[in-house]
Amino acid sequence: MGNNSEFKITGVMDKPLAKLIMVNIPAPNVGEGRDFYNALFGTPFARSLHEEESYHAPVSAGVKVDISRPHVDGQPIAATLAVQNLEDSLKSISKHGGRVLERDLSLDIQEHFRTALTQNWKAIYNAAPGKSMGKSACIMDPFGNILYLVELEDWAEKAFQDGHLNLIVQGLIHGNAMRLSNALF
Repeated sequence: MGNNSEFKITGVMDKPLAKLIMVNIPAPNVGEGRDFYNALFGTPFARSLHEEESYHAPVSAGVKVDISRPHVDGQPIAATLAVQNLEDSLKSISKHGGRVLERDLSLDIQEHFRTALTQNWKAIYNAAPGKSMGKSACIMDPFGNILYLVELEDWAEKAFQDGHLNLIVQGLIHGNAMRLSNALF
């Protein structure tokens, strides 16, 4: 086998282009999905604050899993990746065989979510959350898989790392996923 210094992996970047921050898992029976993923990840999933039943939990540092009803038959699992620069990432993805399906997806925080969040947010960060989490786009990889990219505002990135964004991400990504799923499937 020889000297490890001879072994080189090609195509690996020094700094990754994207970091996984959320996975949405559609489940026709959301309660069963919650119970299954509670057992799989060994962590309790919290009920979301909006009308549609769904559950979410941070499952590792900076990564959240969301379990919700599928919006269309055959809806796949969708991953959300945080990137440093959305426009540069979209150019790179197109250059490497991916397609940009939609840009400029809204990550603005709806006023009723923002009002509820601000009450607890000030206690955690001694500041109010911003009006938007950042910028987002939906892409398709060369194999037909759908992914979401987000360029998070500084406050939102910090909160994601700390696990405090579970209350607002649910409504934002979920709403965009439902609209795009209906258009794609």
